[in-house]
Amino acid sequence: KTGVQAYRQSLSVTGQNIANINTEGYNKRTADVGEIAGVSGGPTTVSDQSGLGVRVDNIRRSFDSFLADNTRTTTSDYNKLDSFVKNLNNLENMLLPEDSDLGTFIGRFFSSLQDVASKPDELSARTVAIENGKALANSFNTYDRTLKNYKNGVLKEVDTQIDKVNLSLEQISKINKLIRKSGKSDASNDILDARDLALKELSKSINFTADFDETGAANIRLGDSGKGPVLIDGISFATITASSDEKNIVLKINRDGFSYSAPGLSGGIVSGLSEYYNLLETVQNEISQLAEKLSNELNEVQTSGIDLNGNNG
Repeated sequence: KTGVQAYRQSLSVTGQNIANINTEGYNKRTADVGEIAGVSGGPTTVSDQSGLGVRVDNIRRSFDSFLADNTRTTTSDYNKLDSFVKNLNNLENMLLPEDSDLGTFIGRFFSSLQDVASKPDELSARTVAIENGKALANSFNTYDRTLKNYKNGVLKEVDTQIDKVNLSLEQISKINKLIRKSGKSDASNDILDARDLALKELSKSINFTADFDETGAANIRLGDSGKGPVLIDGISFATITASSDEKNIVLKINRDGFSYSAPGLSGGIVSGLSEYYNLLETVQNEISQLAEKLSNELNEVQTSGIDLNGNNG
């Protein structure tokens, strides 16, 4: 009878695994079957060594903390690079459109100046040079406006991701509370699955290290060193805010009434967006320096020359 009951329960566990094959975050369960020991003998009786059958001792989750940690780390790395590369493709398409990039406008302008030099008395050549100069100036301004719009778009996306991070931190804190209510190492498998799924979702946005106490509740620190700022300690959790200047995106951690910087962020979508923002600033500065150098040197040559009537300047 105990054998029928035990293996019927084992078949139910198998059925549960099959039913949840496409359930996100579900970890396969295994029924651990053990013997029901025989009755011990007394001073005047012989022990019953035939045993009392079999029972399901535990329904165990297939979970490996080492593999789960590696999964979260690679998820953070992938999402950082994926976010950066997608944005980089947009930047490349903006900087290098076919037959209409900044280099093309500079080439056309200097080509028209060559026509003026070879035909200094023709008004048409001068008119073309002036129009090409206007087109070049407009191209510089268009690039600058577009880069500013890209930077504003990045800031909005960072705010969206930070909202997701704070929501995940709050959710994990609530799961930790449920785990601790369950008692020492007695949390149900579905609660532990919810914990691991929430950690995986969080790893898409930021990189962190997680360790688990004796009940299974997760404690989280920012970064990969294991010594970063505490984001979750049991049921206590921090929030993250983002601000920016012209050069960088700055993250702050707010916890227990204190606010401090967030060092160690090197993975996840937020990190990819931050690096892309820095790249946009670098590109914008380089284009601005090129515009300044071009205009200053051209104006210097222009003022040292003579006009169509032979007058200086």
